[in-house]
Amino acid sequence: MHLLWYLILSAFFVPLILGFFATAVWGRMYQPADQPGGIVFHLVNNTSRWGVSYYPVNKFEKFIEILHRKGIVSRTLAESARIKESDKNSHLPLFCITFDDGFEDFYHYVLPVLEKFNVKVTLFPIVSYIGTTAAWDVFPSRAHLSKAQLREIADKGHEIGSHSLTHPDLTMLNQRDLERELTESRLILEDIIGRKVISLSFPYGRWNSRVWNTARHSGYSIASLYGRQRKLGNNIFPMKGAYAFDSVDRLVEKAENSLFNSPTTAQAVIMPHFAKGSTVWKFRKEYEFFH
Repeated sequence: MHLLWYLILSAFFVPLILGFFATAVWGRMYQPADQPGGIVFHLVNNTSRWGVSYYPVNKFEKFIEILHRKGIVSRTLAESARIKESDKNSHLPLFCITFDDGFEDFYHYVLPVLEKFNVKVTLFPIVSYIGTTAAWDVFPSRAHLSKAQLREIADKGHEIGSHSLTHPDLTMLNQRDLERELTESRLILEDIIGRKVISLSFPYGRWNSRVWNTARHSGYSIASLYGRQRKLGNNIFPMKGAYAFDSVDRLVEKAENSLFNSPTTAQAVIMPHFAKGSTVWKFRKEYEFFH
């Protein structure tokens, strides 16, 4: 019993402690900028019970149903960016739902819900893991979407963006490796879906001006940022994470962005530290501290 509690507490606190350490060394968390954002999901199904980024499919469907009833429209990142650019004085609410990593569960559990309510989202697969299983995370491996599934998802009107080639901390790569992660992932995705890929989701929510400038030179014009930060570049959309312990009502609060100083807001600032902890936990030999 003591061993079980030790394992549970270690799984919870180790990534968080490492995340705070990584943030102290490599960057700070900030309050959100006044611009469009949304909710980012990672793994949605009815079988997982491990990891804070899992969300049950029954709660996900209820969340989508409430948004539909409230008239909150989810747009792809590309569509939101077009609206934002075409009418800078528009007060049209811009809200996005995105999915990082590209797990196969999206096809089996999420897609039917999206079709039921005619909701469009942006999906960010990790390109090297398309059609295989994950080896980049601290949690057990799961299957990723296949090429055929990605094509079908794109054909249904959902946007496909890049979550990099291998899911590294982009800020810690040298310029050659950074360009490879960004350019090759985009070109491979474009070959798979037969469409332009212009959106990027920063792995672990880690970015800086060098990463964003390189991304723009590599063909991207929009980015999704997991974690609420200020000093954002143009067309970088801050996203709040969906977590296993989020109630449907709390997730709706995040979507409406109705509470500034609240437990919901505090959680949105604290939880991305877990992702930064994974960067340390899965440290790579090609990482560099200074560029």
